[in-house]
Amino acid sequence: MDATYIRMETTGGSRRLRAQRQTLLMRQHWRGWGVVGSLLLLLGGCATLPEGIGGGEESRVGNLGERSQESPADLYVNLAVEYLRRQAFPQALQNAREAVRRDANNADAHNVLALVYDQLDETSHAERHFQRALSLQPKNPYYRNAYGFFLCKRNRYPAAEQEFLRALDNPLYSTPAVALNNAGICTLRSGNSAKAEEYFIRALRHEPRLASALLEMADLSLKQDKVALAREYLRRFHAVSGRSARSLWLGIQIARILGDRDTEASLALQLRSNFPDSDEYLQLMGARHR
Repeated sequence: MDATYIRMETTGGSRRLRAQRQTLLMRQHWRGWGVVGSLLLLLGGCATLPEGIGGGEESRVGNLGERSQESPADLYVNLAVEYLRRQAFPQALQNAREAVRRDANNADAHNVLALVYDQLDETSHAERHFQRALSLQPKNPYYRNAYGFFLCKRNRYPAAEQEFLRALDNPLYSTPAVALNNAGICTLRSGNSAKAEEYFIRALRHEPRLASALLEMADLSLKQDKVALAREYLRRFHAVSGRSARSLWLGIQIARILGDRDTEASLALQLRSNFPDSDEYLQLMGARHR
């Protein structure tokens, strides 16, 4: 897990975690192509519902907008999240297990334990705790998104897409671009590029600076021979994110098609200097020797 963005905040005198920003798990060369999978953690977030909005049984928001009572698990959930952010998995696992032991009905505890098990490739344990968290808070969009990404990584594409859609059904979901981007990645992996493109475009309507969606759209546009559009998406990507082997290779291909030899040479030099062991550099070398 390359970077986790989780903001700690104080609510009602106790430390809470709210899902304010996305966690991007940068995983390159997933079955031959670079992929950015997005995983959003909700751990102990709470907010007060606006007056007149309730969380009844038929409500699409579930109990997302209700104040949650303090739990003896909260401290251990917070510790587990911090250790997970640092990729200190033994400590994360220890604290997540303790959180569940302290309060077996704490959905956040089960969710973070599922996330730790997922990182450890303990698939059956992770799934059991994802499902337990969802049984406790079935309308929680952050849990739905996390579980959907878990399913997608295991090639369970239809089930994963349904989880993302269920996350999006909650009107209080503060970061729908994350679930839309994940749905795009998942449908792209399943071979449905047209549907994936729809998801990425919707994600960018919510968050125009979402780097992963911009890069995917650059790639898809290039494959559709929409070179000018691909160049624009790539320009937007580089404006919000650092250069990667994948983005440099896309830029090289675009420059080559447009006959921009100076840009092609510059990007090729960056690829060779910064990513000499990457698949993209090997592709560049192979293209030059054909």
